[in-house]
Order: sequence, then structure tokens, then C-alpha cells
Amino acid sequence: MSQALIGSLSMDLDNKWAYLRAAGHEDWESASSYFPIATQRIVEMLGELNLPLTVFLVGRDLDVDSDVEAIKTFDQLPSWEAANHSLNHLPWMHTMSDGEIESEIMTTHDRIVSTIGTRPVGFRGPGFSCPAEVLRVLIRSHYSYDASIFPTSMAPIARAVFLARTNLKGEQREKAKKLYGGFASMRN
Repeated sequence: MSQALIGSLSMDLDNKWAYLRAAGHEDWESASSYFPIATQRIVEMLGELNLPLTVFLVGRDLDVDSDVEAIKTFDQLPSWEAANHSLNHLPWMHTMSDGEIESEIMTTHDRIVSTIGTRPVGFRGPGFSCPAEVLRVLIRSHYSYDASIFPTSMAPIARAVFLARTNLKGEQREKAKKLYGGFASMRN
């Protein structure tokens, strides 16, 4: 008797601006989008595999019609889920107030509903940041899961490499010192 292999994939659909801002580039807001090219290539590659895909979307990108159209390319897949990846992709949610966290999650939630036409049930914090308020907002909003925890011993190394290569200064650099979680995340 043969068993069918079951698998699924998830991806954070972070646009170019998010990486440039996280690295401290001042011109991040003028970055062009690579969604039209990237989404089509992803769909072509994954369509053959027939695997379900979860795409974590940043709310800011749902304000741009051409990005929304590119995201809707995933409709060509047999199965995909639009999930929440925050409004502004700020990887230091652990430094935000409860109100800011709720706004980051719920504004994106509403934008996914209005532009993609589905209700997101999953969330992943940028930079794998997951303060307790994130979980409280998700519970109140009837989310099914949080995928923010990145259980790896590599987090301190990834954080050190990021900080060595970034142009962040001052307060932003201090906020980034807790990216990717700590050693406690390995147990989750």
C-alpha cells in the first residue's frame, strides 16, 4: 500500500521596499515592485507540484493596484491561502504598543478581505517577532494560527549577520537587536 505524501508551503511575500527599509536605505519608498514577475514565476513552478500554498501578505502592498493584481495570480493555483504579515512589515513588533500591534494586524486583515476576497486565519510577524499582544489580537479576531515563532538555534547568528550588514542606526538598530527571537524560541 502506498501512502500519498502530504506537504504544504508557506512564503512571506515581502516586496523590495520592505528589505530596503529593514536595511536602513533612505530611498526605500521609491523601490519598484517585483510582484508581477515573482508571482507569475512562483505560480508556474508550484502549479506543477499541486501543493497548497500559504502566502503571508503585507497590508501596505494591498494599496497598490498592480501589486494586488499580481497577488491574484495565485488564484491560478489549485489551492492557496492569503495570510496576514502585518501592515508595514516592521520587524520589531515587540517594541510596539498594544494599539499599534492591533492596528498592524487588523488593518491588513481588513485589506485582505476587501482586495483578495478571503478572510485570513493565519498570521506571521515580520522578523518572527511575536509579543504576547499579537496572540491576544489573533485570539480576539478568531485566527486559527500564528506562524511567527522561528524555532532555531541560528537566530542569534542570523541577527548578528543582519546587524553587520544593515545601515540601521540609533533607535531602529536597538529595536533590531531582538530580531528572529531568542534561544527560548527553540522550545516552541
